[in-house]
Amino acid sequence: MQEVTLIQFSQVIGELEKAADIDEVHASWEKHKPDLGDDPDYLKAVRDKLSSFKLSERQTAECINWLPNPAQSLNIIIVPDLCGRINNTVNNPG
Repeated sequence: MQEVTLIQFSQVIGELEKAADIDEVHASWEKHKPDLGDDPDYLKAVRDKLSSFKLSERQTAECINWLPNPAQSLNIIIVPDLCGRINNTVNNPG
C-alpha cells in the first residue's frame, strides 16, 4: 500500500464527484481501495456520493455488499469523583 499525497487525494475525490451512477462509484472504490480503503474521509465521500443518488432498497443492499461498514464511534466522558475533597465547613458553611 503506497501513501497517497494530498494532490492525489483531491484528484480521487474529484473523480468520485464526477461519478454519474453507482457503477462509476463502485469502479472508483475498487480502483482506490488498496490505498484509501481505510481512509475515513474517502469512505465518507463514497457514502455521500452514493446517498446523493437516492438509492432503492435493492441498490442499497448491493452497495452494502462491497462497501465496508462505517466505523462505530464511542464517546466516553470521564468525571472524577471529588466529593471526598470538598470540606463543607470551609467551602459551604451554610
